[in-house]
Amino acid sequence: MRLPLLAAALLAAPLSHAQSLRADGPPVRLAGSADAPLAHAEWSPTGDALAASRPDARGLWLVSPDGSVRPLTDGPSYGFEWSPDGSSILYRATQEDGTRRQHAVALLDVASGETSLLSDWQASMPTLPRFSPDGDAALLLVGDEVETFATGTAAALAPSAAPTVLAGPEASLVARSGQASRFEPVPGRMLNVATSPDRQRVAFEILGDGLFVANTDGTGLLRLGDGHNPSWSPDGQWIAFMRTEDDGYHLTAGDIYAARADGSETVRLTATAALELNPSWHPDGAALAYDNGEALFLLPLASE
Repeated sequence: MRLPLLAAALLAAPLSHAQSLRADGPPVRLAGSADAPLAHAEWSPTGDALAASRPDARGLWLVSPDGSVRPLTDGPSYGFEWSPDGSSILYRATQEDGTRRQHAVALLDVASGETSLLSDWQASMPTLPRFSPDGDAALLLVGDEVETFATGTAAALAPSAAPTVLAGPEASLVARSGQASRFEPVPGRMLNVATSPDRQRVAFEILGDGLFVANTDGTGLLRLGDGHNPSWSPDGQWIAFMRTEDDGYHLTAGDIYAARADGSETVRLTATAALELNPSWHPDGAALAYDNGEALFLLPLASE
């Protein structure tokens, strides 16, 4: 029954802007196992595949909606991101020599599986590279400055003056058209920045203080409560995230929630004894992918 259920979820009508949100049936298991775990999945912009890693962020795999899996790379792949056209994946590559590590900005071509390095190997890279809005450059926050690396491809989209918010341990910046300025709508260390589809708002975590949403000019700040790893709905109306509990060493509980981006409503989408982590919204809005620490699932959604 997996494939019919999955097809139904992906072909469902787009969610209504005005109505609330709920799970529309049980989750569908896609891929992954205890022996070959998959986690941290992200839908491609076209919605025809997921990129997924291991729970320890080692390796990348391409997962099709029919559950088939193709390996892409077996090295560390921290903080990967799809290009705007879905043709490549940007990530922070790591090479290890005993206890020594070096990092580089890496670009993986999905069709060929080939990886090219956009930067030299560096002993320290505490931030993650991010695509420019049109996909022709990779942006990396270094201290309080932004380094730019050409991806070697034509812009996937029309040239854009849309902003990109970059978060790091020393500063958070908003970069636009080659210029960068401070982005500090709320004090604290910013983590897991997710940009809205229109690139005018961002959802983000503040270390130890929960989940927030703000405009990219720093105005309109809202606190959405406790939460991690935000993912925007394609219409920009909802933000999915996970809430977890732990014993100081391991996660003991995890569920998927969604909040309206205006803060007016929060709904719980999963409520089981299993871990449900790391949501990623399908581009048609009708389903979320998530993982339980070893396998990927698809949760169909409906409005009510």
